[in-house]
Amino acid sequence: MEPRILSLHVHPVKSCRARSPDHVRVGPRGFEGDREFAFCDEAGRVLTQRQHPRMATVDAHWDGAALTLSCAGHESVTVDGREWCDAPSSASVHGTSIAAHEVRDARASRWMTELLSTPATLVRRAPHATRASDDGESPTTLADAGPISVLARASMDALNARMDDALPIDRFRTNVIVDGVDAFFEDSVEAFDVGGCGFRAMRRIQRCVMVQTDQRTGERGIEPMRTLREVRSVLGRVFFGRYFVVEHEGVVRVGDRVLPS
Repeated sequence: MEPRILSLHVHPVKSCRARSPDHVRVGPRGFEGDREFAFCDEAGRVLTQRQHPRMATVDAHWDGAALTLSCAGHESVTVDGREWCDAPSSASVHGTSIAAHEVRDARASRWMTELLSTPATLVRRAPHATRASDDGESPTTLADAGPISVLARASMDALNARMDDALPIDRFRTNVIVDGVDAFFEDSVEAFDVGGCGFRAMRRIQRCVMVQTDQRTGERGIEPMRTLREVRSVLGRVFFGRYFVVEHEGVVRVGDRVLPS
């Protein structure tokens, strides 16, 4: 089997559910529309499933104009994501900030505040705004540490083989799932081309409690972290998947060949 793109995943709102398009445009900061929005607390810190696992139950749809949020048991809300407050703001991710604007229509903020029972303000990252990836050079936006996350399906299969109950790959909220490669392909490949785009490896992804969150129900268990600690731990830190930076921009499609370079 040839190495190919199995699936692509875009998260319009950080820590909410992903969309799985059949193609996506890739820019210097990552996938177009990925982590375009976030919810912040009163201090400007981005809210995530680490503290609020219920965010996993929120569907987010962004069409370039309207952002719609929905969740079972709650009425959906739609706001114009192009309209934001004039006053500049910022969003803080792991202690580093990126320029952002509060979305003018406050209904989405009230909706999430009610859902989480904590203040939550919807912001959109400012056009062209970036913050440095963990390599200190490459641009990213609201992603944790790098613009593109990659994982081989075989890596997930290998992990599931060690657990009593198999888990879906969405636990890892990865942008690119690669098929037709060996387990832990992402650990060994230093660069690859796909669909005219080029990607260069950064560091491996350190995992946290978020991977224990069921992405359909928001419930939190002990796996896969318990098993990851046994098989993917280095000096007490757990790694699974890898960040990549964009070397060449373009469009990536499901089914495209992956060409290690």
